[in-house]
Amino acid sequence: MSEGHGLGERSTWEIQRQLANGELETVLNEFTLPDYDILVVYPQQRYVPAKVCYYIDYLKKIYAQPDYWSRER
Repeated sequence: MSEGHGLGERSTWEIQRQLANGELETVLNEFTLPDYDILVVYPQQRYVPAKVCYYIDYLKKIYAQPDYWSRER
Protein backbone atom coordinates (compact mmCIF):
# COMPACT_ATOMS: atom_id res chain seq x y z
CA MET A 1 0.00 0.00 0.00
CA SER A 2 2.48 2.61 1.09
CA GLU A 3 4.88 1.91 -1.75
CA GLY A 4 2.32 2.47 -4.50
CA HIS A 5 1.74 -1.22 -5.10
CA GLY A 6 -2.03 -1.46 -4.95
CA LEU A 7 -4.98 -1.14 -2.63
CA GLY A 8 -5.44 -2.23 0.93
CA GLU A 9 -8.01 -2.05 3.66
CA ARG A 10 -6.90 -0.65 7.00
CA SER A 11 -8.60 0.96 9.97
CA THR A 12 -8.30 4.72 9.88
CA TRP A 13 -6.66 4.79 13.32
CA GLU A 14 -3.86 2.55 12.00
CA ILE A 15 -2.93 4.84 9.12
CA GLN A 16 -4.01 8.28 10.30
CA ARG A 17 -0.46 9.64 10.32
CA GLN A 18 0.13 8.53 6.72
CA LEU A 19 -3.21 10.01 5.67
CA ALA A 20 -2.42 13.31 7.38
CA ASN A 21 0.98 13.72 5.73
CA GLY A 22 -0.19 12.55 2.29
CA GLU A 23 1.68 9.23 2.12
CA LEU A 24 -1.65 7.47 1.66
CA GLU A 25 -5.00 8.57 0.33
CA THR A 26 -8.43 7.02 0.55
CA VAL A 27 -10.25 5.67 -2.50
CA LEU A 28 -13.58 3.92 -2.95
CA ASN A 29 -14.96 5.81 0.05
CA GLU A 30 -18.52 4.94 -0.95
CA PHE A 31 -17.70 1.33 0.05
CA THR A 32 -16.48 2.16 3.57
CA LEU A 33 -17.43 -0.45 6.15
CA PRO A 34 -19.74 0.64 8.97
CA ASP A 35 -18.30 1.28 12.42
CA TYR A 36 -18.29 -1.67 14.76
CA ASP A 37 -17.79 -2.29 18.45
CA ILE A 38 -14.73 -3.73 20.10
CA LEU A 39 -15.50 -7.00 21.85
CA VAL A 40 -13.82 -8.58 24.86
CA VAL A 41 -13.83 -12.36 24.71
CA TYR A 42 -13.19 -14.53 27.73
CA PRO A 43 -14.21 -18.06 28.77
CA GLN A 44 -17.77 -18.39 30.01
CA GLN A 45 -17.86 -18.82 33.77
CA ARG A 46 -20.49 -18.67 36.43
CA TYR A 47 -18.57 -15.89 38.19
CA VAL A 48 -16.34 -13.54 36.26
CA PRO A 49 -13.09 -12.87 38.16
CA ALA A 50 -12.71 -9.34 39.52
CA LYS A 51 -9.53 -8.76 37.51
CA VAL A 52 -11.44 -9.48 34.29
CA CYS A 53 -14.18 -7.03 35.29
CA TYR A 54 -11.60 -4.38 36.18
CA TYR A 55 -9.82 -4.88 32.88
CA ILE A 56 -13.05 -4.54 30.90
CA ASP A 57 -13.88 -1.36 32.82
CA TYR A 58 -10.37 -0.06 32.10
CA LEU A 59 -10.79 -0.71 28.36
CA LYS A 60 -14.17 1.04 28.34
CA LYS A 61 -12.66 4.06 30.08
CA ILE A 62 -9.64 4.29 27.78
CA TYR A 63 -11.47 3.73 24.48
CA ALA A 64 -14.30 6.08 25.44
CA GLN A 65 -11.97 9.09 25.46
CA PRO A 66 -12.98 11.27 22.50
CA ASP A 67 -9.43 11.67 21.18
CA TYR A 68 -8.21 8.11 21.82
CA TRP A 69 -8.21 6.97 18.19
CA SER A 70 -6.79 10.21 16.81
CA ARG A 71 -3.85 10.89 19.13
CA GLU A 72 -0.28 10.11 18.13
CA ARG A 73 1.27 6.92 19.43
